[in-house]
Amino acid sequence: MGKYAKYAKHAKRLLIALAAAMLLQLAACATAGGGARQQAPASGGAAESAGTAESAGAAGTAETAETAGTAGTVQDAGGPAGEGGELEFVSVKMVLPADPQKDQDMVQAEWNKYLKERLNCELTIEALPWDSQRDKLTAMLAAGEAMDLVFTAGWNGYYSDVAKGAFIPLDGLVELYGQDMKALIDPLYLQGSRIKGELYMIPTNKEIAEGHCMWFVAELVEKYNMELAPDMTIEDFEPLYRTIKENEPNVSPMTSELDFYGVTKEIAANNDKFGEIPGFDYLMVEYGTGEIVCKYGLDWYVKKYDIYRDYYNKGYFSRDMQDKKLTQEDALKARTLFSLTGMNKPGEAELIQQANNLSAPPIKVAALPPKTDTYSTVGAGLAIASQSKAPERAMMAINLLWSDQKLIDLIQSGIEGVHYVKDPGERWHKNLPEGVANPSDTGYNPGYFWLFGNDMQNLIWDNEPADKHEQYQKFNADAYKSPILGFYFDPENVKTETTAISNVIETYREILIYGMAEPAETLEQVMGKLDASGIGRVIEEAKKQYDEWKAQA
Repeated sequence: MGKYAKYAKHAKRLLIALAAAMLLQLAACATAGGGARQQAPASGGAAESAGTAESAGAAGTAETAETAGTAGTVQDAGGPAGEGGELEFVSVKMVLPADPQKDQDMVQAEWNKYLKERLNCELTIEALPWDSQRDKLTAMLAAGEAMDLVFTAGWNGYYSDVAKGAFIPLDGLVELYGQDMKALIDPLYLQGSRIKGELYMIPTNKEIAEGHCMWFVAELVEKYNMELAPDMTIEDFEPLYRTIKENEPNVSPMTSELDFYGVTKEIAANNDKFGEIPGFDYLMVEYGTGEIVCKYGLDWYVKKYDIYRDYYNKGYFSRDMQDKKLTQEDALKARTLFSLTGMNKPGEAELIQQANNLSAPPIKVAALPPKTDTYSTVGAGLAIASQSKAPERAMMAINLLWSDQKLIDLIQSGIEGVHYVKDPGERWHKNLPEGVANPSDTGYNPGYFWLFGNDMQNLIWDNEPADKHEQYQKFNADAYKSPILGFYFDPENVKTETTAISNVIETYREILIYGMAEPAETLEQVMGKLDASGIGRVIEEAKKQYDEWKAQA
């Protein structure tokens, strides 16, 4: 752990203090009723003094976090300033992808007033444009630009950034300054996001499982009296798409991104037998044998490309999307799209309806159950950059972003009475201010809720189910748990080969998933070039690492 090893030596002292605080919290819980949905130690860190714990009110709840402790002290925040000393003022910078908000400065000033009291720090957010955020972040990390907290995800460079040394290990910091967060997070998140046993990110507490689905516009389903079943696969969509093609000349039957769903009957039948390796999804593990295979060589897998080719020839794909002229969201808003792909999770239908001003929620089809695997546990979260000058305070900030309701409400929803008003009848509902028609018109609707922190403590709009968070908890609990959860393939020994393989797949990916050429001929070319690129050596290395991981699991 290098220079961060100093945090580990304080663990014993921390655990003693934590045990004392927990006893006091249990005593308080025995006399205090009510509380938040999720139980957590009174926010302010594991090193709170006995007096702080006793004065927290309904101790053990995230809701009372804002009242606990003495502002800006080590006891209050578990700070590094020395026993009983004041925390030095620092600025913590967070870098993430987000759209600019008109009232960002106003809201940021409010949460920094609060953070000055709680942690003697300020938190600034640098929002990177979505269309260029990855390139910009890569350049900022490489240049050692000043930053502390960094949005990361498996799909956004988490594994490669860790390999480059861009992030610091977090276990020691979590033990010292992240105990409130640790008490709330599902342990599967921390299990799945480790690399070689080390924790480098704190995942967002949201849907831990991932499921893909198709959404169909309800108006058109009802107009043509279509029958949809929840477990339909892509073969079953043909008569639906034919009806739209023949009767709605201005509507594309489906998105170009059909492969995001991409479930055939044979793929569904093999779902509990094979699993993709995170970050290298051209490789699959056969659970029963432990063998590693290339999915482009599996007959039952590649048959889906024949269906895509058929749909392409029949004109069901949106050509404008294939040509990158518009997104499926743009087409949905313009009422020129019948079906689109998306995430299978609670409340998603209502969000799609609201975002696209639909008259009714779209209808969902999902043949496969949501699955918790290594990749889904690193879907979004925060890392601490290696160039951070204040890693301790950055972890304290993460801790409060998980457990302190006042801070959560400010950063995620803005200023009460200005950007939203609370619903007096529902604990977690918020309403639009009077005279405001849409969340995007409030001046502050940043969409941070899934990027970081504890989404189970976020306020939700009044058109979302009042029990949305409870639905998420059930969704997570019921999800299929991958047998290879926690396995990560390190490509260090075969970097040349994996780079060449990625180039081959990128060359042919859209040709296959858009149905633009005959699959049999295209796949023959793909497999030939994968062999030449060293796919055999990559499979051999992946098998070696998998066997080692399996032996230790």
